[in-house]
Amino acid sequence: MRCSLLCLIVASLPLAGCLKPPPVVGVEEPMSVSVATVLESVDQPWVVSAPDAVVARLNDELVRRNLSPIAPSDEVLSTFAAIRSTAGRLEQLALDPPAPLLVLIEATPRFSAQVNGRYRWSVQAEISIAPSAMTSPATTESFTIPAHLIYSHQAEAEALAEASPVVARQLGRMLDEWIHSEGLAPAP
Repeated sequence: MRCSLLCLIVASLPLAGCLKPPPVVGVEEPMSVSVATVLESVDQPWVVSAPDAVVARLNDELVRRNLSPIAPSDEVLSTFAAIRSTAGRLEQLALDPPAPLLVLIEATPRFSAQVNGRYRWSVQAEISIAPSAMTSPATTESFTIPAHLIYSHQAEAEALAEASPVVARQLGRMLDEWIHSEGLAPAP
């Protein structure tokens, strides 16, 4: 019995390579989205836009779903340092570019420890998706991603860049769920 179970498991392992990732869910008509990706410090009062490479990676997830990202103005981003709540930031984001959908990605990296010659950071990320009219509450998800950096001079921006593949995957999953829940996905 044990041998046949082991043989079944070993025989099915090559089939696991044939599993395909779930298809990307896109909207039928192109839709503009106001997207703010911000990096904030735990210790300092500053809030800045995320590095360009991180923003590009996250915007790719939107483009794959037929969503056109629009960056907020510098004035809106400058208000984020004074407004620390997600709801307040979404309200500010809704005032700027005319887009039916708002996506706010907030990342707060913090240094944890030095382990085996690497610098361990924890990136606390929060993604919020909301209609710009605020007719329904925002869909928000928080998660923490570990990042291991090599050099001591690397800081928050590099930790977020290291964690950006996970943030992009989570953003894609949340967008797929939101598109389905709003009934915007094309009929099969």
